[in-house]
Amino acid sequence: MGICESSCERLTTEEVPDLEYDFLIKKDDKKDGLDIYKPKSIINYSSQIKCPLCKYKLSREEYSIIDNILNVGNENEFLNLIYEYNKEASRIDILDNINILESIYIKIKNYSKILENNRYYKHKCQRINNQEIYIDIFYSSIIYNFDKELNIDINKLKTDENYKINYINNKRSEYIKYTKKKKKIEIENKYINEFEEKNFQKEKHDFERITMMIQHLYENEKERQPKYDNNPYLVPIDMKPDPLGIYFAHECNFRFSITKKKLKEFIEDLTNEKIYGYPIVMYDWEKEEFKKFILEREPEYYDYLNID
Repeated sequence: MGICESSCERLTTEEVPDLEYDFLIKKDDKKDGLDIYKPKSIINYSSQIKCPLCKYKLSREEYSIIDNILNVGNENEFLNLIYEYNKEASRIDILDNINILESIYIKIKNYSKILENNRYYKHKCQRINNQEIYIDIFYSSIIYNFDKELNIDINKLKTDENYKINYINNKRSEYIKYTKKKKKIEIENKYINEFEEKNFQKEKHDFERITMMIQHLYENEKERQPKYDNNPYLVPIDMKPDPLGIYFAHECNFRFSITKKKLKEFIEDLTNEKIYGYPIVMYDWEKEEFKKFILEREPEYYDYLNID
């Protein structure tokens, strides 16, 4: 529990109360006979707290104490641990991750104790008759009942065999899909470079001819740009050729996605500008050719054709 007997900051010519300050709301219940004020949302910085009675900032000493409390344990970190736990519980790339869940759960439990021990900060306002109040540093009520926020009961996983079997079985079908998809990607990655190089060779001659022409035209266009060095009163106008326009003017000369990718990269290097928003992927007919290409080399791939 944080306790500070120091007053609110002494009034200076620059200081005025924040009469609209309503971040801390008075609760119906009390602690040790004193009123409790609770924040409207999670406190990220001590500066969010002002005295709810006089509406002035707290003293530097009090802000320092609250900063230390937030450094030791804050709600965002606590909620991140709960998110991490639920994310781990929903993983489909591993069936039995009970030990991992337990280690995260221990962190959550220990962290909740830290928050519980530090959540009420005692403040005395000397401007309002030395009135004492408690400021609840933490917004969320799940500090006390965080188990309700966890999608999987770790205690049942460890003690209830049926609960554990159901947990694993519920993930099994997704796990099988995941492993098959992973295997499919591994096989495709094994052959993609060979397939794309084979296709590029079919269009290599045209690619070299067209890129040579593009480079020639681009350099000539740059030379034709007006020079303003000797006339300080003229404002230069950027008339550089548009990389996307160059790409669209020539990509229709090629069938295969790999050649289009190389064309895009060539234009980006030539103009020193990136072409955004136009990802180049295989056409459906090209995907079918890729499947046949793999099957000729690895018949096992047939078992993964329907996996998306």
